[in-house]
Amino acid sequence: MRDGIEADATHADMEGARDAMGERWAEAQLVLPDALLYKAAETNGFLWKIYEAVYRIERGDPEVGESLESAHAQLMEAKRLLFDLGEAMRRDLGASSPAEVSAAGESYRASQVVVVAGSASFTMARYPAAD
Repeated sequence: MRDGIEADATHADMEGARDAMGERWAEAQLVLPDALLYKAAETNGFLWKIYEAVYRIERGDPEVGESLESAHAQLMEAKRLLFDLGEAMRRDLGASSPAEVSAAGESYRASQVVVVAGSASFTMARYPAAD
């Protein structure tokens, strides 16, 4: 919307992401352990609020204080929530956290992070520290 991208294509992409988000959330509620469900619900709710704000902005009926800039700032905060959720998922699986990997002298990076609205799929990899 902000960069002059065709509005219909942007809207269709947003609707597709919303539908995928709903499907992933329904699946998550069936498989997540209780320890993760609360954090996932918090993240999902935050992402829905962003979607709703963007939808209102797109229709030309934003609430007070809503703008593309504020929605973008919220999306940056959502990245932190998604990272925290990924960390909680790793702990639940017994995997090392990035901080533990770093303390062990290895560098760490996500080799792939796919985020579709409220759904995040992480593929992690460890790489030897550069000398």
